[in-house]
Amino acid sequence: MLTSFPLISLTILILVFTAIAVQRSARSGFAMAMAACIAVLGMSVYSLLVVNTDPTAIHLEESLGGGNIAWHAGLDGVSMIFLLLTTTLAPIILLYVGSAVEDNKRSIIAGILLYQAILIGAISALNLFQFWCFLLLELIPMRMMSGIIMGKKQQLPSVIIRYWILMLGMLLAAMLIIVLGSSGESSAVLDHQFLSTTANLQTATVCFILLFFGLSVRLPVFPFHGWLPELVNKSKSIPVFCFIAGVKIGIYGLYRFALPLIPAGEEHWAGLISTIALFCIFYGALLALMQININRLLAFAVISHNGMLVIGLFTGNAHSLEGSILLSIAFGIASTGLILSSAFIHRVTGTAFIPRLGNLFEKNTAAALLFLLAALSTMAMPGTPGYNAAHVLLEGVIENSGWQTAIIILIGNVLAAAFLLRAFQQIFIADSRRSLAIAGKKATQHQPGELLICVILGLMLIISGIYPLAAWLERAL
Repeated sequence: MLTSFPLISLTILILVFTAIAVQRSARSGFAMAMAACIAVLGMSVYSLLVVNTDPTAIHLEESLGGGNIAWHAGLDGVSMIFLLLTTTLAPIILLYVGSAVEDNKRSIIAGILLYQAILIGAISALNLFQFWCFLLLELIPMRMMSGIIMGKKQQLPSVIIRYWILMLGMLLAAMLIIVLGSSGESSAVLDHQFLSTTANLQTATVCFILLFFGLSVRLPVFPFHGWLPELVNKSKSIPVFCFIAGVKIGIYGLYRFALPLIPAGEEHWAGLISTIALFCIFYGALLALMQININRLLAFAVISHNGMLVIGLFTGNAHSLEGSILLSIAFGIASTGLILSSAFIHRVTGTAFIPRLGNLFEKNTAAALLFLLAALSTMAMPGTPGYNAAHVLLEGVIENSGWQTAIIILIGNVLAAAFLLRAFQQIFIADSRRSLAIAGKKATQHQPGELLICVILGLMLIISGIYPLAAWLERAL
């Protein structure tokens, strides 16, 4: 039986049924989809008020069925932050599609609604198998929004399918080991509250490493990152890119399901994880510096800063954990701003190649300011949400790992400043190195909704930099 009013299930069903209605509609269904997104955002605000009473407890809990294959959903303080970010970004992404996308718009709008429903399901999942199912379902909206046309069918690039199979296989192996190695004290050993008590030292370590490397695909981090640059090669993948970079579901999955297996897992693998994460920071940043395509640059930027999030998550310190979650939110908003501002420029110029761009600040001031503000937040400059989060994370890293590791992270952050500010200078300030004919009216014309998107994301970055989110998160951890 359901243990409370199924608000989470209702939210998911509203989005799913609206997606079906949009897909079957003769029109684009933009107004219908936006109404559903606004309603879901309102429901998430109500959920925030409920969770705020005690962020450490599970609220709005739903339980249906028994054993390991059951529906068990709920929200605490940490999942509430990710849920609110998801329901806030979805209308913004939808607004971009409504104003800038012409081809296959109906399918993309339905995909946005479905992806939002899947992310809400994954964030609220309290059962590892349930979380795994939602990761599997991600392929459906990804195909709807970014699949390439092969014959008469729309399909995802094969490299993405291969990485997803790798991720799902490792997570499934971890679940089988947990179930088969459990002591039998509970029939729901895949529930997050039982993970820390159902495995001995040896099995917990194996499960932990399988969960870590499996979710490293979804983050992504090195060496499981190859699918993301492949995905963003096409401009039509912008909505999917926003969801992947904006909502760090991999970080949330590690927090919810891998951390309960610690200290057994951390004790054996902390050194390896830190080494991989530090290498990922520099690997992503150096490859970003080499890119001439703005979408691929941003893909490697995401890979780079995910390394910083992983370090904070597994340092084993309350401050670094808090900083990692805060930085996930800050990077999520900033990444969405960078992606959409670049998409606006692509719509105007018809190209994503940086050498063909230049001197666009005066003609596209709103996009330029959003790109700059988002870049400053990614670089953790004072006054931005990234600064507060990075400060907390580095404080925890220094306490546990020493100042040497913190300095290495900061050097990686300097590289982030290098490729982001260089991209801003080349796109918006410097003259183009290659001639590109752009009609004057097109160069200055903003589609309906683009200016609104820039204002909303800009305000989100400014407000989240001022609002004491860290104090609220301290209550949740």
